[in-house]
Amino acid sequence: MSADPSEQATPKNKAFAFLAIRLTIGLLLLMIIGARSNGRFLPTSYVVTGGVAATIALIIALGVYSFYYLRARVPDYDPSMLLVVPLAFLPFVIYAWIFGASAFINGFPDIYTRIFGDQGIRQVTTTSRTGQSRGRHVACDGAYIAEIPDWLGRLCLDKRVDAGEPLILRGRHSALGFHVDSIDTGQ
Repeated sequence: MSADPSEQATPKNKAFAFLAIRLTIGLLLLMIIGARSNGRFLPTSYVVTGGVAATIALIIALGVYSFYYLRARVPDYDPSMLLVVPLAFLPFVIYAWIFGASAFINGFPDIYTRIFGDQGIRQVTTTSRTGQSRGRHVACDGAYIAEIPDWLGRLCLDKRVDAGEPLILRGRHSALGFHVDSIDTGQ
């Protein structure tokens, strides 16, 4: 008995499947790298700007790669697929934005700073405090500080602090940012 031709995998379906698998693996790697920053990294403003630009470049590269990958592997490629491909890969674009920004703003710079950074001390001031929650893969009390944009998250603390309280951060610093090893209250 032969299988029904409509049930067999077409080159188009295989191409979409392989592309989805490749994109998923790449995004998972970015997620792992971004997760390496455990809420104790303060990126510089240049890293934030560069990270956003790198994330946008990543999304554009994913779109171009997807277009040329499908065009090369689908024999009956139809230009009307230009409308279908962006919709089919919209979840990948969203995940690329989230994981790419995390990896480019926190992950890569934090790893670099931990390895190549010099010992340093930095004073910051809290703008508001959050209760204990599970954020950035660790349970911690958190505080928003002026040196980190709120949309990037909060600094994980070992103890509760009030808004406006100065903190003395000890850790490693580089041109990319500051990785916090210990935190003391400024009082």
